[in-house]
Amino acid sequence: KLICRLYKPTEGKIFYNGIDIWSLSQEDYNNQLSVVFQDFSIFALSLKENICLNKNFSEDLMKDAIDKSDLTDKIIGLPRNIDTQVSKYFDPNGIEFSGGEYQKVACARAYYKCGSIMLFDEPTAALDPFSEAKMYQRFNSIIKKKTAIYITHRLPIVKFCDKIIVLNAGEIVEQGAHDQLVNNNGLYAEMYHKQSEPYISH
Repeated sequence: KLICRLYKPTEGKIFYNGIDIWSLSQEDYNNQLSVVFQDFSIFALSLKENICLNKNFSEDLMKDAIDKSDLTDKIIGLPRNIDTQVSKYFDPNGIEFSGGEYQKVACARAYYKCGSIMLFDEPTAALDPFSEAKMYQRFNSIIKKKTAIYITHRLPIVKFCDKIIVLNAGEIVEQGAHDQLVNNNGLYAEMYHKQSEPYISH
């Protein structure tokens, strides 16, 4: 919320390329952000409108965003493709997605916007383990050279991150790469082993 300028810091400053974000115009700064909130909204509009929102429509960007979100097979089977209405609120022939599919639509919206900073707040919480694993296997190729900030409590899936920052009671207590933090045997290692144990115990 601080990075998105929903709140102004009471202490310290947040910089974007060395510039205090609060010295930038709201529009210029917003254009740099592609955000998937944990509590995202999906609207009773077409799938196309849900993804591009107020941005101009680009067929290439739409195809790329859908592919990155692993929605291609789902959308091919829809009666009106990307023009299919989401929800039956206004259209009895509209589509009702699962929670995980709605989350993929929210991710597609972020990819479509093409911000230089990708901010994900628990973006896979509603995904099944196979979809989640598939997303992270492709994550680096999806993000490419953009800056990606990923907020999660699901530690076994953050091994791909270049830098992990561990917060406890509002304070940074550890930071580093996955292997380094595991070898430190600190809070990260403790939480990582506890979360991984059910999957590796016999």
